Amino acid sequence: PKPLAPTTKNYNSKQLDIHWIIPDFAAGGGGHMTIFRMAHFLEYYGHKQTIWLNNPTAHKSEEQAADTILKHFQQFTGDVKFLDERFEDASGDLIIATDCWTVWPALSATNFKRRFYFVQDFEPSFFAMGSNYLAAEQTYKQDIDCICASPWLAKLMQEKYDRWARPFWLAADTMLYHPPKNPAQNKRPRIACYARYFTERRAVELGMLALELLAKRGVDFIVDFFGTPLEFKEAPFPFKDHGVATPEELAHLFQQADIGVVFSATNYSLVPQEMMACALPIVELQGESTECIFPADTVSLAAPHPASIADAMEALLADPAKQKAQ
Repeated sequence: PKPLAPTTKNYNSKQLDIHWIIPDFAAGGGGHMTIFRMAHFLEYYGHKQTIWLNNPTAHKSEEQAADTILKHFQQFTGDVKFLDERFEDASGDLIIATDCWTVWPALSATNFKRRFYFVQDFEPSFFAMGSNYLAAEQTYKQDIDCICASPWLAKLMQEKYDRWARPFWLAADTMLYHPPKNPAQNKRPRIACYARYFTERRAVELGMLALELLAKRGVDFIVDFFGTPLEFKEAPFPFKDHGVATPEELAHLFQQADIGVVFSATNYSLVPQEMMACALPIVELQGESTECIFPADTVSLAAPHPASIADAMEALLADPAKQKAQ
């Protein structure tokens, strides 16, 4: 870490020069979608922006990375650069780290007026207790200001780590995600289920076990899995594997489903917002972050146990009035 040493403290608040440091990415990343949406709107309001890609592995060139942003995320006309020796000369009004591994480059950059940490989750929870957990937690103890993707995270940064922190709320794009003009009349209830199993905090295994238990109870349903291609071809219930669906495909899927099942064991996710914008009632895990963000009775919160999750899904499927209310 080095102290900030900008050449001047003057800036134009309507035309800021903003630099982001982000991890590499691929289509379907929710955290990156939030970053790129924020960058898109800042650009729309007249701010100049540069994106630095830290430790690129998925992209072989800066042009390829910029193309992925345009094709799979948001409109963006700013610079996209790999974080290399050019970063030593980077300068602007503010620099924003976006995960625990980008904090250290941000702390080494001196030609800026203020540093920010775009905190979308409590990242130590991504790891078992050990070096990675401790390294991730250390970033919250650095002299950097936090822009947090929920009131729960902002409170955590303020109270536990004594950071300057402000929250923002995740929001669905209602131009894309909206109630269907002609609601589906499914003879067999459809459950839209987020199945990105390799992301630990999504607790997908609990959802799978709950669906298996629901089928054993004799409940009739079909599951629409999305988020990643599945590694199995058979299950104790009928299902369709949508893999990594486009936002347009997801909106249609949510509009045709009867209930949505999407979990986050850490900070709450954008996907429930998108489901709810499509008038889809959802089942989520009970926890500090979800209880903080969802008002009472707007979603069905279940304890993190297969039987509790199955109970919540069964109760919602059996109660059209509750579905409509949620």
